[in-house]
Amino acid sequence: MLTSRPVQTDSAADFHHHGGPLLHDPERPFAFKFGRAGAFVVGAVFSWLVGFVGMRLATTGNLRVAAAATKSYGEAMQLG
Repeated sequence: MLTSRPVQTDSAADFHHHGGPLLHDPERPFAFKFGRAGAFVVGAVFSWLVGFVGMRLATTGNLRVAAAATKSYGEAMQLG
C-alpha cells in the first residue's frame, strides 16, 4: 500500500518574502521565464482556436436545422 508523505515546502517567512513560490525567483534564468510566457501564449492561442472552431460548427449546424425547418419540422429533425 502506498503512503503519502507531506511535501517539503519553503518556510512561511520565505514564502511571504518572495511573494510565493513562482513569483520573482532570482534563481531562475530568463530562458525559464520566457519559456513559461511562451507556453502561456501557445495555450491562449489553442484555447482561442478551439473556441472559434466550436462556435463555427455550432453556428453551421444551427443554420442547417433552421433552413430545413422552413420546409418541414420532420426534415429538420432528420438532419444528422
